[in-house]
Amino acid sequence: MTNGSTKASLTDKRRNNTKDKIVENASHLFATKGYNNASIAEIEQLSGLKAGSGGLYRHFTSKAEILLEVVNQYHVRIISVRNNLFGCYSGDLEADLKSILKTLINFMKSEHNMLAITGDTNGIPEDVRGAISDTWNEAYGIFIDLFLHYELDESASRLMSVMTLGAISHFVYQLANWHSTPLEIKFDEYVNFWASQTLRIIKMSPKT
Repeated sequence: MTNGSTKASLTDKRRNNTKDKIVENASHLFATKGYNNASIAEIEQLSGLKAGSGGLYRHFTSKAEILLEVVNQYHVRIISVRNNLFGCYSGDLEADLKSILKTLINFMKSEHNMLAITGDTNGIPEDVRGAISDTWNEAYGIFIDLFLHYELDESASRLMSVMTLGAISHFVYQLANWHSTPLEIKFDEYVNFWASQTLRIIKMSPKT
């Protein structure tokens, strides 16, 4: 019984390792070639499976299911960022805004594949589009948590979260992907301006 259990455990471990490789390599291909242009055979070859053997289908039923797993894992990482930030506020809203922005930029620097995948939704199945939308909602939640903590009402917090994240998304995207800033604006200069403008609008927003 023990030998049988050990063999089963090793088989499961190998299966999980292969599944992880498939997700990792598919993520790279989807980012560099686009979802439509990445083939199952290419994903198999990069993942240590015989190209065209169909070995990938022991782990996933389709290319769309792989992409959905890629996005779901990204969502989990965003949840982790949100949980780590939640409640860790200094009492100074401007300082907290700057801290969150720097955290998000550092996070996105390691997410090149996801920046590319979520930036090109051509041919992506509808359920995956929905999953990508859910990840954005999770990111908005980082700012909703902050604004609710500082006693903005729920509606204002939701509206401000969209405006706030929208105002930094391109800056973060260019910095994380191209290691440069829009119009060569200095990082600290933009952070300070973004935080001060956000504060100005918050002062006019309804409180609880």
